[in-house]
Amino acid sequence: MRFLAFSDVHNNLACVRKMRAREKNAFDAILFGGDIGRKIPEQFFAILATFECPVFYVYGNWDIELSPDTKYHPSAQILHRSSVTLDGFTLAGFSDKPDGTARRHVAGALKKAGADFSRTILLCHYELRGIEKDFPGLALHLYGHTHVMEQRDVRTTKYVNLGVLDRQISSRPKNKPVWLKEDCRNYIAGNYAIVETRDAGFEVRHVELPHEFADWVPVERSYRGIEWIPEEKQWSDPADPRLPRFEVA
Repeated sequence: MRFLAFSDVHNNLACVRKMRAREKNAFDAILFGGDIGRKIPEQFFAILATFECPVFYVYGNWDIELSPDTKYHPSAQILHRSSVTLDGFTLAGFSDKPDGTARRHVAGALKKAGADFSRTILLCHYELRGIEKDFPGLALHLYGHTHVMEQRDVRTTKYVNLGVLDRQISSRPKNKPVWLKEDCRNYIAGNYAIVETRDAGFEVRHVELPHEFADWVPVERSYRGIEWIPEEKQWSDPADPRLPRFEVA
């Protein structure tokens, strides 16, 4: 099986459009690790629906005003202290930061249902430490929140931080070594992961959105809310229903 996995959008639809344009419809499911943002859930899931596969997600700290009972799109299902089975694999998830009682409840329900933890993915917004006690032999733990893209193996479990799709880099024009804030523009340099099943477990490949722009130089400061560089404006116009795409080798 093949999954598209990412986290931390923070009300930034431009980064979602940019990722969508890079990836073809070649996934069995999409896994999202939280922090949609309260302003954009309908548009967010409408974009993901164009992948024509199920979307499984959890909420993060940016989503506290969103109800787990709201159905934003027929293809999207929240994993709120719950699980689903997909082609012999179990997907389980927590929204927010679950306490020990909630963890044991979900783990107990999975065991009662006969879930094989060696074929189980645990999706959360926060990394859950010490999960071996409640989920012995867990194959894969996906999470976000800290915006640091990394993966490591602990006993039988692969821990994968999905990084952040909404990474905005402030930059100045290359021809302006002396610059003001008014000269700066942002570009999108987020990241996501492609997860594939293998005989020996899961293979995870981290992907960075392309962000090499010849006419712009990153600056040390970060200015949220400023304009995009011209090359990124195609992703940011909410009035434009088109979804630009380009082929990936």
